[in-house]
Amino acid sequence: MPAPPLRSAAGRPDFPTSSTNSDESRRVSYFTSHVVQNVYVICASSESLGAAWRNIWIRVFAMATIVVTPTKLQKIEYDVTTAEGAARVTVVTGALPFFFQATSSGPPVAQTISIKALLDPALTPGQFRRSTATASLANIFHISNAVPNNAQWIIDDAQATLDDEAGKVQLVVDVVFNVSGSTAAGAQSIMFQVTTLAKI
Repeated sequence: MPAPPLRSAAGRPDFPTSSTNSDESRRVSYFTSHVVQNVYVICASSESLGAAWRNIWIRVFAMATIVVTPTKLQKIEYDVTTAEGAARVTVVTGALPFFFQATSSGPPVAQTISIKALLDPALTPGQFRRSTATASLANIFHISNAVPNNAQWIIDDAQATLDDEAGKVQLVVDVVFNVSGSTAAGAQSIMFQVTTLAKI
């Protein structure tokens, strides 16, 4: 299915332009436009001041959900006895790789994303009892060419529940990015730990 056409600036925030630099020093080419849960995502490739400055920007103009495949997984399981009888505790740690960047041309900007991933163990609704989750940002960056500027990264929430359809534990981490003062701030990885209690 072809991507929807780009809207005009009246229907969406302005796109990056090369008005301050010549075409030879800065060329911004939009190579894809698609919808993620009714959120337009624009991917831009910037070739500015040589290959060392080349980067990929993902601009999301509303709250978005990014589904990722966890990496660096480690798991430990052990059996316990609860008031309901025999149960099993599963502890999973790992990383959630993603890329997100919030940008500001001066005024404060706040953007929130949700990172989702499916984890072990595989369970039925009757087995699942509860899960707890903790998360921390593992790879962040801050780019600015103006002073003063501000960048703030916030883990707003981390929850683990049973995904009935997938039959696995679903981890959801909400991240807030606050930026101001002609700056950009983003993140590329989250470390997590999820502990799940389930009946055997």
